[in-house]
Order: sequence, then C-alpha cells, then structure tokens
Amino acid sequence: MFDNGDEIAEPSARRSKLADLADWPADEAPSPEAPVSAAAATVDAEADRLRAARREFAVLLGEFRRTAVLVPLDEAGDLWSADLNGVRWICAFSDEEALARFALARGESGREWTYRT
Repeated sequence: MFDNGDEIAEPSARRSKLADLADWPADEAPSPEAPVSAAAATVDAEADRLRAARREFAVLLGEFRRTAVLVPLDEAGDLWSADLNGVRWICAFSDEEALARFALARGESGREWTYRT
C-alpha cells in the first residue's frame, strides 16, 4: 500500500466542476469615473462579497487538494462510501485520531481499520 498517493495517476485534462466554480468570473464592476447610484452601490457590494466568497472557496479547495486524508477500505478492499439522498460519498478522515473517534462512535473500535491515504 502506498501512503503518499504515489499510485494515483496524473490528473486528466478534464477539470472538476468545483474548479470551474472557483474560476467563474464575477460581474465586472463599473469604472471609477461612472456615477454610482444607491442601487449600483448595492450591486457592487454584492459583487465584492461574491468575489470574496469565490476566493475563500478557491483557497479551501486548494488546501483540501494538498492535504492527505484517510479513506477506510471495506471488507472487499474498496473505498468505503455511503449514500445520502442519492449522492454517493467517499468517507474520508483528516487523521488516524479522527478515524479512531468515528470507529469508537460506531462501536467498532475493536476491529482493525484498513485505509488508504
């Protein structure tokens, strides 16, 4: 088993929808010379908040991509996942302590948990 993601293939040219969202341009702000009405100022403030939220999202997405997570394996050796409202989620934990807390909460702390990073 590899612990540092060495077995993962290089990413394909296809981008994720999250990356597309992070790069989605906000509306252009008017030039500084243009007169600003109260409505335009409200739109500008909303556009600034949207740009800030997109920057924050991009930072969090980048941090997640650079962080190793632990993904437990099921009995068949497949990544452990769960369905919630029709969406398949891969269960991942930030470190061994988080996985141990999860196992304890499930009442399964006595068994060995195999995982991939």
